[in-house]
Amino acid sequence: MDVLFLNAGISQRSLVSETDMVTVRKVLEVNFFGHVKISSFLLPHLVKNKGHIVVMSSLTGVFGVPFRSSYSASKHALHGYFEALRLEEEAINITIACPGFIQTDISKNAVTGNGKQYGKLDPGQANGMQVDKMVEILLHAVAKSKHTIYIGRWKETKFGVFLHNNFPRLFYKVIKRSKVK
Repeated sequence: MDVLFLNAGISQRSLVSETDMVTVRKVLEVNFFGHVKISSFLLPHLVKNKGHIVVMSSLTGVFGVPFRSSYSASKHALHGYFEALRLEEEAINITIACPGFIQTDISKNAVTGNGKQYGKLDPGQANGMQVDKMVEILLHAVAKSKHTIYIGRWKETKFGVFLHNNFPRLFYKVIKRSKVK
C-alpha cells in the first residue's frame, strides 16, 4: 500500500432545524467514520511503505455553508483527524484536498433533512471546474506532498479562504447572500 485515496462522500441540503439526527449520523458515518476506519486498518501498511493518504475534504471543511451543516461538520472532522495523524505519523504524507464547485453529481445525490435524495443539480456544480482539471491539480499537489490544496475557481476557493481567515465579518456577509442552496 503506497497511496490511499479517501474519496467516499455524501452531501446534504437542508437547514439545521429541518435535519433529522438520523441524517446527521448518516452523513458523518460515510464522510468521517468511513475514512477513519479504512485509514486505521491500512495505517500499518502505509507507515511501513512510507505511503501517502489523500483525503477529499471540501471548502466546507474550512468554513460552514448554509444548508450543509452535517456535510460541513463531517469535513471539519476530517481536517482535525488527519492533521493530528500527520503530526503523529511522520513516516507518511497526508494531503487534504479542499475542492470548491466541481462538475459532479454530489448535489443530485445529496440527502435532505429527512434522508431522502435531493435530486437536483446545484448551479455551483453545473458551472464548476471539470473533474479532469480537478484531478490534474490534485495529482500535482500529491506529487509535491502538499499538506492542503484548495481546488476550484479562484473567487470561490483561495479568495473565499482568504476572506474567511482575514476578514471574517465580510466573509459571513458575502456567504449569507450567495446562492448556495
